[in-house]
This record gives sequence, structure tokens and C-alpha cells, in this order.
Amino acid sequence: MLPPIVVVWLSLELFMRASAAPTVEFGPYDGPLAERRVHAVSPDHGTSFEIMSDTPRLRAFERWLRTEPIYVRVPGEKYLAFGLKAWADEPGHIGVVTVNLLLTPSEQPLGPWLPDGGEMLEWAFAVMDHYGFNYAPEKQFMRKTRRELIDWYHSDSEPVDWHAVAERLRATGRPVPDDLFADHP
Repeated sequence: MLPPIVVVWLSLELFMRASAAPTVEFGPYDGPLAERRVHAVSPDHGTSFEIMSDTPRLRAFERWLRTEPIYVRVPGEKYLAFGLKAWADEPGHIGVVTVNLLLTPSEQPLGPWLPDGGEMLEWAFAVMDHYGFNYAPEKQFMRKTRRELIDWYHSDSEPVDWHAVAERLRATGRPVPDDLFADHP
């Protein structure tokens, strides 16, 4: 006969394995802006917003995003993207990010390098709706509704300074795309 502590441990191990198994298939991505999907984006971009995966289905989505992050070009832009990603070493969180595709992650502090955060959240919430998540940020300690968060992120966003982006590229010996200033006078 096994000691009670071993029985409890084995029960917990079996329960945790069963609950960790992905139960939902999420791909291939066909949600908002799917026609603008981009691949090979550096996974080192910081998080602009975090969604806690606090339900079994969100945890399954988080596990899927670890190997299948979603990045889409911002509407009307070639060099800006929004993304949803997750990290194996930070379980329980889904990161929503803004990305300037011309710069490395370390060259993109918050500010005039990145797309509008309000638009990023509108897209991320649309993706959550697409997958059928009833995501309410105010229930995840955000203390703000979706609309309040979108408005708050809009108010904190700055237009991308494309001249600064070009200077950063030149300073590091990288070419400035020929169409950069045609698209961003």
C-alpha cells in the first residue's frame, strides 16, 4: 500500500497532465487581418499588453501561440505589425505586441517607433472574439473595459517617426527602403 502523500502526489500529477493537454485546435489562423499575416518576426519583442490565460481554453490558446505566434501587418502599412505570442518560460500570459519590422526589438522603445497601441488592442480583442473567448479585461485586474483600454492606449500613442527610423537604419549600416518616404512623406 502506498503512503497517503504518494497517492495525493500521483493524483495531482495525473490531474495536472490531463488539464494541460490541448483540447482546442486554433490554426491555421484565419481571423482578423489574416490576409496580412507575416512570419519570421523576432520573438524577442516586448509586451505592450498582457492577457492572463485564466481558463482552460485560454491556456490551450496560449500553448498554441508558443509555437504559432500571430503577426499581421497594420492596415495601410508595410513595416508595422501587431502580434499575439506566448512564452514557454512565462506560462499563464499571452502577449499583445506592436512591432516595427525594420528595427530590431532593442531598437524599439515605446514611443515613435511603434504602431498605435489603441489599434493594436482593437485587433487583439477582435482576435479574441474570433476564437470565441468572452474576454473582459476588467475581470483580469485591469480595472478598465475594452473601450477604456483602447481609448487609453490611443491617447498614449505617438505617430511613427519615419525619419528617426531611417536614421537608425543608416546608423547601423542597413539600407533604408526606397519606398519608406513615398509611403510616409
